[in-house]
Amino acid sequence: MHAPELRAGEIHVWHVEADASSTARVAPLLDEAERARASRFAFPKDRDLFVTTRGWLRLLLGGYLAERGARLSFSAGPNGKPALVGSSAKVHFNVSHSGSRALLAFAADRAVGVDIERIKDRPDVLDLAPTVFTLTEQALLRDAPPGDRLTTFFRLWTGKEAYLKADGRGVSVPLQSFSVTPAPDLLISGVTVFDPSQSALFVQWLRAPEGYAAALAAAGSPWELHVFRVQDM
Repeated sequence: MHAPELRAGEIHVWHVEADASSTARVAPLLDEAERARASRFAFPKDRDLFVTTRGWLRLLLGGYLAERGARLSFSAGPNGKPALVGSSAKVHFNVSHSGSRALLAFAADRAVGVDIERIKDRPDVLDLAPTVFTLTEQALLRDAPPGDRLTTFFRLWTGKEAYLKADGRGVSVPLQSFSVTPAPDLLISGVTVFDPSQSALFVQWLRAPEGYAAALAAAGSPWELHVFRVQDM
């Protein structure tokens, strides 16, 4: 597969939907360990989403690197962030999946993190907020119109998750040590960091499928975002 050229200053985000055709197309690319992991999922929909996400990661990375996706090897960093093993070309990447959707982000010159979440009804968002959000974020959630409060919660959450994934330290970073602010027009937003040892990252909220929220985080700014759908390939 020939992926689009990935230039410096660009971030490519791919939307993936786990349907029968996309799963069947990429399932043969998984290695033995990935197949074993897939077999342990209790529900077929979760298994298919994992297979689809991992398979498209292999196919797209293979396209960017001009290598066979089935031959790629992955390792996990100290906090679980996946990385390529043994590739001479440097491509930063990150993946996220929820419900029946996945996002895959790629960059040539900067760390990236991406998150997608299916918006589920949670009547307790105001009660939950103090455990995961800063005072600034709690105020944004509290001031949101009641009909928008759930979406605002998941916007904030995906922004924080994307930030943590781009940073690479994952859950070892306290959630109250940084604030994200969703921009109404989905433009790049700065992150207020209360710990100066943390990375200088920026967040961009993404247009997500109906019923989902999504965000991208990356080091450095600005960048040029290109969005694709694997179903169009």
